[in-house]
Amino acid sequence: MKKEKVALRVLYVLAVYVLLQLVWWGYQLIQLNAEIILSEQTDLNVQYLMLRKKVWMVAGEGVVFFVLLAIGFRYIKRTVSSELAQARREKNFLLAVTHELKTPIAAVKLFLETMQSRAIDEEKKKLMTAQALQETKRLQSLTENILLATRMDQQQTAAELTSLNFTELVQREVERFQRLYPARLEAAIADGISVLGDDQMLSALVVNLLDNAFKYGGNESPVKLKLQHTENKMLLTVADAGKGISAAERKNIFRMFYRSGNEETRSSSGTGLGLFIVAAVAKLHKAEIDVSDNQPRGTIFAVKMNVIQHEA
Repeated sequence: MKKEKVALRVLYVLAVYVLLQLVWWGYQLIQLNAEIILSEQTDLNVQYLMLRKKVWMVAGEGVVFFVLLAIGFRYIKRTVSSELAQARREKNFLLAVTHELKTPIAAVKLFLETMQSRAIDEEKKKLMTAQALQETKRLQSLTENILLATRMDQQQTAAELTSLNFTELVQREVERFQRLYPARLEAAIADGISVLGDDQMLSALVVNLLDNAFKYGGNESPVKLKLQHTENKMLLTVADAGKGISAAERKNIFRMFYRSGNEETRSSSGTGLGLFIVAAVAKLHKAEIDVSDNQPRGTIFAVKMNVIQHEA
Protein backbone atom coordinates (compact mmCIF):
# COMPACT_ATOMS: atom_id res chain seq x y z
CA MET A 1 0.00 0.00 0.00
CA LYS A 2 2.84 2.41 0.83
CA LYS A 3 4.51 1.76 -2.54
CA GLU A 4 1.22 2.38 -4.34
CA LYS A 5 0.80 5.77 -2.62
CA VAL A 6 4.36 6.79 -3.49
CA ALA A 7 3.86 5.71 -7.12
CA LEU A 8 0.64 7.71 -7.38
CA ARG A 9 2.36 10.80 -5.98
CA VAL A 10 5.18 10.40 -8.50
CA LEU A 11 2.60 10.08 -11.29
CA TYR A 12 0.78 13.24 -10.16
CA VAL A 13 4.04 15.20 -9.90
CA LEU A 14 5.06 14.06 -13.39
CA ALA A 15 1.67 15.05 -14.83
CA VAL A 16 1.88 18.53 -13.29
CA TYR A 17 5.49 18.88 -14.43
CA VAL A 18 4.63 17.90 -18.02
CA LEU A 19 1.80 20.44 -18.14
CA LEU A 20 3.95 23.22 -16.69
CA GLN A 21 6.80 22.37 -19.04
CA LEU A 22 4.52 22.46 -22.09
CA VAL A 23 3.14 25.85 -21.00
CA TRP A 24 6.69 27.12 -20.48
CA TRP A 25 7.84 25.91 -23.89
CA GLY A 26 4.83 27.53 -25.52
CA TYR A 27 5.65 30.80 -23.76
CA GLN A 28 9.28 30.57 -24.87
CA LEU A 29 8.29 29.99 -28.50
CA ILE A 30 6.00 33.04 -28.42
CA GLN A 31 8.77 35.12 -26.87
CA LEU A 32 11.28 33.86 -29.40
CA ASN A 33 8.95 34.73 -32.27
CA ALA A 34 8.38 38.23 -30.83
CA GLU A 35 12.11 38.82 -30.38
CA ILE A 36 12.83 37.78 -33.94
CA ILE A 37 10.21 40.20 -35.26
CA LEU A 38 11.45 43.07 -33.07
CA SER A 39 15.06 42.46 -33.96
CA GLU A 40 14.68 42.56 -37.73
CA GLN A 41 16.55 45.87 -37.69
CA THR A 42 19.25 44.42 -35.45
CA ASP A 43 22.65 43.28 -36.65
CA LEU A 44 22.65 39.69 -37.98
CA ASN A 45 25.42 38.61 -35.59
CA VAL A 46 23.38 39.84 -32.61
CA GLN A 47 20.30 38.01 -33.94
CA TYR A 48 22.34 34.83 -34.35
CA LEU A 49 23.71 35.03 -30.79
CA MET A 50 20.23 35.64 -29.35
CA LEU A 51 18.77 32.72 -31.31
CA ARG A 52 21.63 30.43 -30.31
CA LYS A 53 21.15 31.29 -26.65
CA LYS A 54 17.44 30.54 -26.85
CA VAL A 55 18.02 27.23 -28.67
CA TRP A 56 20.54 26.06 -26.03
CA MET A 57 18.19 27.07 -23.23
CA VAL A 58 15.24 25.20 -24.73
CA ALA A 59 17.45 22.18 -25.55
CA GLY A 60 18.77 22.05 -21.98
CA GLU A 61 15.29 22.21 -20.53
CA GLY A 62 14.20 19.51 -22.98
CA VAL A 63 16.98 17.17 -21.84
CA VAL A 64 16.07 17.69 -18.16
CA PHE A 65 12.41 17.15 -19.03
CA PHE A 66 12.96 13.83 -20.78
CA VAL A 67 15.43 12.56 -18.15
CA LEU A 68 12.99 13.25 -15.31
CA LEU A 69 10.15 11.77 -17.34
CA ALA A 70 12.15 8.60 -18.02
CA ILE A 71 13.14 8.22 -14.34
CA GLY A 72 9.56 8.75 -13.20
CA PHE A 73 8.06 6.25 -15.62
CA ARG A 74 10.78 3.71 -14.82
CA TYR A 75 9.96 3.99 -11.12
CA ILE A 76 6.24 3.63 -11.80
CA LYS A 77 6.85 0.61 -14.05
CA ARG A 78 8.94 -1.11 -11.35
CA THR A 79 6.30 -0.38 -8.72
CA VAL A 80 3.48 -1.71 -10.89
CA SER A 81 5.51 -4.84 -11.76
CA SER A 82 6.23 -5.40 -8.06
CA GLU A 83 2.56 -5.04 -7.16
CA LEU A 84 1.54 -7.47 -9.93
CA ALA A 85 4.09 -10.01 -8.68
CA GLN A 86 2.76 -9.56 -5.14
CA ALA A 87 -0.80 -10.08 -6.39
CA ARG A 88 0.28 -13.33 -8.09
CA ARG A 89 1.96 -14.52 -4.88
CA GLU A 90 -1.17 -13.71 -2.88
CA LYS A 91 -3.30 -15.62 -5.39
CA ASN A 92 -0.96 -18.60 -5.06
CA PHE A 93 -1.18 -18.29 -1.29
CA LEU A 94 -4.99 -18.41 -1.36
CA LEU A 95 -4.91 -21.47 -3.61
CA ALA A 96 -2.37 -23.16 -1.34
CA VAL A 97 -4.25 -22.35 1.88
CA THR A 98 -7.49 -23.64 0.35
CA HIS A 99 -5.78 -26.93 -0.45
CA GLU A 100 -4.00 -27.13 2.91
CA LEU A 101 -7.27 -26.56 4.79
CA LYS A 102 -9.41 -28.90 2.70
CA THR A 103 -7.18 -31.94 3.16
CA PRO A 104 -7.11 -32.21 6.97
CA ILE A 105 -10.75 -31.08 7.31
CA ALA A 106 -11.85 -33.80 4.88
CA ALA A 107 -9.72 -36.39 6.69
CA VAL A 108 -11.08 -35.52 10.15
CA LYS A 109 -14.64 -35.53 8.79
CA LEU A 110 -14.09 -38.98 7.25
CA PHE A 111 -12.66 -40.40 10.48
CA LEU A 112 -15.56 -39.05 12.56
CA GLU A 113 -18.23 -40.24 10.10
CA THR A 114 -16.64 -43.69 9.97
CA MET A 115 -16.56 -44.01 13.77
CA GLN A 116 -20.13 -42.76 14.01
CA SER A 117 -21.68 -44.96 11.34
CA ARG A 118 -19.79 -48.22 11.82
CA ALA A 119 -19.12 -50.62 14.63
CA ILE A 120 -15.33 -50.75 14.71
CA ASP A 121 -13.06 -52.43 17.20
CA GLU A 122 -11.17 -50.50 19.86
CA GLU A 123 -7.80 -50.83 18.12
CA LYS A 124 -9.03 -49.27 14.88
CA LYS A 125 -10.83 -46.58 16.85
CA LYS A 126 -7.59 -45.63 18.61
CA LEU A 127 -5.74 -45.53 15.30
CA MET A 128 -8.37 -43.32 13.65
CA THR A 129 -8.49 -41.04 16.69
CA ALA A 130 -4.72 -40.64 16.56
CA GLN A 131 -4.87 -39.85 12.84
CA ALA A 132 -7.67 -37.33 13.39
CA LEU A 133 -5.65 -35.71 16.17
CA GLN A 134 -2.64 -35.51 13.86
CA GLU A 135 -4.70 -33.76 11.17
CA THR A 136 -6.04 -31.36 13.81
CA LYS A 137 -2.50 -30.51 14.87
CA ARG A 138 -1.69 -29.88 11.21
CA LEU A 139 -4.58 -27.41 11.04
CA GLN A 140 -3.40 -25.75 14.25
CA SER A 141 0.14 -25.42 12.89
CA LEU A 142 -1.13 -23.85 9.66
CA THR A 143 -3.33 -21.39 11.57
CA GLU A 144 -0.48 -20.40 13.88
CA ASN A 145 1.82 -19.85 10.89
CA ILE A 146 -0.73 -17.58 9.19
CA LEU A 147 -1.31 -15.54 12.35
CA LEU A 148 2.40 -15.26 13.14
CA ALA A 149 3.32 -14.29 9.57
CA THR A 150 0.56 -11.66 9.47
CA ARG A 151 1.69 -10.09 12.74
CA MET A 152 5.31 -10.07 11.61
CA ASP A 153 4.46 -8.57 8.23
CA GLN A 154 2.56 -5.76 9.98
CA GLN A 155 5.34 -5.45 12.59
CA GLN A 156 2.88 -6.12 15.40
CA THR A 157 4.94 -8.82 17.10
CA ALA A 158 7.80 -8.24 19.52
CA ALA A 159 9.96 -11.10 20.74
CA GLU A 160 9.62 -11.85 24.47
CA LEU A 161 13.24 -12.65 25.14
CA THR A 162 14.01 -14.93 28.06
CA SER A 163 16.80 -17.35 28.86
CA LEU A 164 15.83 -20.72 27.40
CA ASN A 165 17.44 -24.08 26.81
CA PHE A 166 17.72 -24.21 23.03
CA THR A 167 18.98 -27.80 23.13
CA GLU A 168 15.73 -28.97 24.76
CA LEU A 169 13.66 -26.90 22.33
CA VAL A 170 15.33 -28.46 19.28
CA GLN A 171 15.16 -31.95 20.80
CA ARG A 172 11.42 -31.53 21.41
CA GLU A 173 10.70 -30.61 17.79
CA VAL A 174 13.05 -33.27 16.43
CA GLU A 175 11.22 -36.00 18.37
CA ARG A 176 7.91 -34.78 16.96
CA PHE A 177 9.20 -34.93 13.38
CA GLN A 178 10.79 -38.33 13.97
CA ARG A 179 7.34 -39.65 14.85
CA LEU A 180 5.94 -38.13 11.65
CA TYR A 181 8.81 -39.30 9.42
CA PRO A 182 10.26 -42.47 10.96
CA ALA A 183 13.89 -43.20 10.05
CA ARG A 184 14.20 -40.12 7.80
CA LEU A 185 15.41 -37.49 10.26
CA GLU A 186 19.02 -37.73 11.43
CA ALA A 187 19.89 -35.41 14.31
CA ALA A 188 23.10 -34.49 16.13
CA ILE A 189 22.30 -32.09 18.97
CA ALA A 190 24.90 -30.58 21.30
CA ASP A 191 24.01 -30.47 24.99
CA GLY A 192 23.55 -27.47 27.24
CA ILE A 193 23.10 -24.64 24.71
CA SER A 194 21.09 -21.73 26.13
CA VAL A 195 20.09 -18.57 24.25
CA LEU A 196 18.18 -15.38 24.89
CA GLY A 197 15.05 -15.81 22.84
CA ASP A 198 11.30 -16.27 22.48
CA ASP A 199 10.32 -19.93 22.94
CA GLN A 200 7.30 -19.82 20.61
CA MET A 201 9.13 -17.98 17.85
CA LEU A 202 12.26 -20.14 17.95
CA SER A 203 10.06 -23.24 17.92
CA ALA A 204 8.39 -21.85 14.78
CA LEU A 205 11.84 -21.31 13.24
CA VAL A 206 12.93 -24.92 13.87
CA VAL A 207 9.57 -26.38 12.80
CA ASN A 208 9.45 -24.42 9.54
CA LEU A 209 13.04 -25.31 8.64
CA LEU A 210 12.30 -29.02 9.18
CA ASP A 211 8.92 -28.82 7.45
CA ASN A 212 10.54 -27.13 4.44
CA ALA A 213 13.26 -29.78 4.28
CA PHE A 214 10.77 -32.67 4.30
CA LYS A 215 8.50 -31.02 1.72
CA TYR A 216 11.24 -30.30 -0.79
CA GLY A 217 13.81 -32.94 0.11
CA GLY A 218 12.25 -35.81 -1.79
CA ASN A 219 9.95 -38.59 -0.60
CA GLU A 220 12.53 -40.97 0.81
CA SER A 221 15.71 -38.92 1.13
CA PRO A 222 17.02 -38.19 4.65
CA VAL A 223 16.96 -34.83 6.38
CA LYS A 224 19.92 -34.01 8.61
CA LEU A 225 19.73 -31.58 11.53
CA LYS A 226 22.80 -30.51 13.46
CA LEU A 227 23.07 -28.20 16.47
CA GLN A 228 26.56 -27.25 17.62
CA HIS A 229 28.37 -24.64 19.68
CA THR A 230 31.12 -22.63 18.01
CA GLU A 231 32.87 -19.39 19.02
CA ASN A 232 30.23 -18.26 21.56
CA LYS A 233 27.47 -18.89 19.03
CA MET A 234 25.12 -21.74 18.33
CA LEU A 235 24.94 -23.05 14.76
CA LEU A 236 21.79 -24.85 13.66
CA THR A 237 21.87 -26.50 10.22
CA VAL A 238 19.12 -28.36 8.40
CA ALA A 239 20.16 -30.18 5.23
CA ASP A 240 17.99 -31.95 2.67
CA ALA A 241 18.78 -33.92 -0.48
CA GLY A 242 16.16 -32.39 -2.78
CA LYS A 243 16.60 -30.64 -6.09
CA GLY A 244 18.13 -27.57 -4.45
CA ILE A 245 17.51 -23.85 -4.84
CA SER A 246 18.97 -21.89 -7.73
CA ALA A 247 21.11 -18.83 -7.05
CA ALA A 248 18.50 -16.62 -8.77
CA GLU A 249 15.75 -17.81 -6.41
CA ARG A 250 17.68 -17.50 -3.15
CA LYS A 251 17.06 -13.76 -2.93
CA ASN A 252 13.29 -14.38 -3.08
CA ILE A 253 12.70 -17.48 -0.93
CA PHE A 254 12.36 -15.47 2.30
CA ARG A 255 9.69 -13.17 0.86
CA MET A 256 6.13 -13.55 2.10
CA PHE A 257 3.97 -15.87 -0.08
CA TYR A 258 6.87 -16.67 -2.41
CA ARG A 259 6.91 -20.15 -3.93
CA SER A 260 8.57 -21.11 -7.19
CA GLY A 261 6.38 -22.38 -10.01
CA ASN A 262 2.63 -22.24 -10.57
CA GLU A 263 0.36 -23.04 -7.62
CA GLU A 264 -2.28 -24.61 -9.88
CA THR A 265 0.15 -27.24 -11.18
CA ARG A 266 2.41 -27.65 -8.13
CA SER A 267 2.57 -31.08 -6.50
CA SER A 268 4.21 -30.13 -3.20
CA SER A 269 2.15 -28.66 -0.36
CA GLY A 270 2.86 -25.39 1.39
CA THR A 271 1.73 -21.78 1.73
CA GLY A 272 4.87 -19.72 1.09
CA LEU A 273 4.99 -18.55 4.71
CA GLY A 274 7.50 -20.93 6.28
CA LEU A 275 10.78 -19.37 5.18
CA PHE A 276 9.33 -15.87 5.60
CA ILE A 277 8.71 -16.74 9.26
CA VAL A 278 12.20 -18.22 9.58
CA ALA A 279 13.81 -15.03 8.27
CA ALA A 280 11.57 -12.77 10.39
CA VAL A 281 12.28 -14.74 13.59
CA ALA A 282 16.02 -14.73 12.84
CA LYS A 283 15.93 -10.96 12.35
CA LEU A 284 14.07 -10.39 15.65
CA HIS A 285 16.72 -12.48 17.45
CA LYS A 286 19.62 -10.79 15.62
CA ALA A 287 20.59 -14.16 14.17
CA GLU A 288 22.31 -14.79 10.85
CA ILE A 289 20.77 -17.09 8.26
CA ASP A 290 22.58 -18.59 5.30
CA VAL A 291 21.55 -20.82 2.38
CA SER A 292 24.06 -23.03 0.56
CA ASP A 293 24.19 -26.09 -1.69
CA ASN A 294 24.32 -29.54 -0.15
CA GLN A 295 26.54 -32.17 -1.72
CA PRO A 296 25.92 -34.03 -3.93
CA ARG A 297 22.49 -32.37 -4.10
CA GLY A 298 20.03 -30.48 -1.97
CA THR A 299 20.08 -27.39 0.24
CA ILE A 300 21.52 -26.46 3.63
CA PHE A 301 19.92 -23.79 5.80
CA ALA A 302 22.17 -22.50 8.59
CA VAL A 303 21.16 -20.24 11.49
CA LYS A 304 23.82 -18.70 13.73
CA MET A 305 22.89 -16.98 16.99
CA ASN A 306 24.59 -15.71 20.14
CA VAL A 307 24.80 -18.12 23.08
CA ILE A 308 24.41 -16.92 26.67
CA GLN A 309 25.45 -20.23 28.25
CA HIS A 310 26.99 -23.48 27.13
CA GLU A 311 27.45 -26.46 29.41
CA ALA A 312 29.76 -28.87 27.67
